[in-house]
Amino acid sequence: MPRLVLHLLVPLLLLALAGAAACDLVGDEPDVEPREVRLVFAEFGPGEDRVYAAPAGDLEARELLVSVPHAPGWALTPATEMAGSLVAFVALPPEAEPRRESRAELWLLDAADGELTRLAGDADLLVAPVFDREGRYLVYRSSDLIEGTQALVRVDLATRERRTLHEVATRFGVFPVAVSGDGGVVYAELSNGGTDLYRTSGDGEGGAEHLLHASDHIASGWRLSPDGRTLSYLAPRIEAERVVQRLHVVPMDGGVPRIEATEGFAGDQFSPVWTPDGGITFGQEPGFASGVAPVTLALEGGDDAPSLTAPAQGFDAPLGWSGDGRYLATRSFDGRDAYDPGRESLVVIVGNGGRATVRADHELIFIGWLIDE
Repeated sequence: MPRLVLHLLVPLLLLALAGAAACDLVGDEPDVEPREVRLVFAEFGPGEDRVYAAPAGDLEARELLVSVPHAPGWALTPATEMAGSLVAFVALPPEAEPRRESRAELWLLDAADGELTRLAGDADLLVAPVFDREGRYLVYRSSDLIEGTQALVRVDLATRERRTLHEVATRFGVFPVAVSGDGGVVYAELSNGGTDLYRTSGDGEGGAEHLLHASDHIASGWRLSPDGRTLSYLAPRIEAERVVQRLHVVPMDGGVPRIEATEGFAGDQFSPVWTPDGGITFGQEPGFASGVAPVTLALEGGDDAPSLTAPAQGFDAPLGWSGDGRYLATRSFDGRDAYDPGRESLVVIVGNGGRATVRADHELIFIGWLIDE
């Protein structure tokens, strides 16, 4: 099926539980019942994708939020994270020529009430849009195939005003990574020299500031830490006469990218995502083991999280933690490595033990987590 899926070879919002601090201070108070956490996902269909929300503890009790019609065979591409209850995605309209080069529409869905809003009609289908951390802005990529240019466009979600923050003629690509506090965009640019990271101002004036050289090759899987101070990504390196993906982290205010997980880890690392308290969870190649669970590392001297439940065989590529840190959504594969991944499924891992598979007749697309108010 021709759609953007999890890339294995070249690849949260911090929400606190209300009342938790009060329970720590007042010992006689009863425990606060945690709010319901729901998994938001889409099920692909030949002519439409159906977006659902399901309680993390009962994935079969799913609720249909909205159906999204699209050109035959092409699924929606969501942002890597939600902003509160807001979902952003791009999709080819039903009347569009069913090709990856066709112009897609940018949509905003409020998962709390199912309201769907069209924001633009000039988006690139296979490039995920990016929210800022407060849900004020959304940045997407738009390309002009005739002129050979790519533009990063910001949408003000309050006014629906659009502003081009960066435009470049390139044979490679620019990809939005994060939105800064002033409404500027942090983006990755590919070239013959590898991958570099840049930042623009919120008004799009004054050109782009070079932040760092991320890799001599293709870096991918960019994620911003919950406090907005650190980026994580994957980049290839040669180990034991083979090319493997390695987790890199780098401070947003400058510095040299460092490889975070090396000793004791062999083979590829997959899909790093941040925990709500600032750790990083990533998948790892199983090798000859029956199944390998994701690993969580604490940065800056913290304690690493307890081990997660492993699959019966194969490996996991994490997709995102729920804002309360109780659940991890992951793409699970029953094969042996990135070259032979085997069958895949969408799985929810419970932080204190256990795994549950999301059942469906067609391919599933992870969108994010919704914590009910």
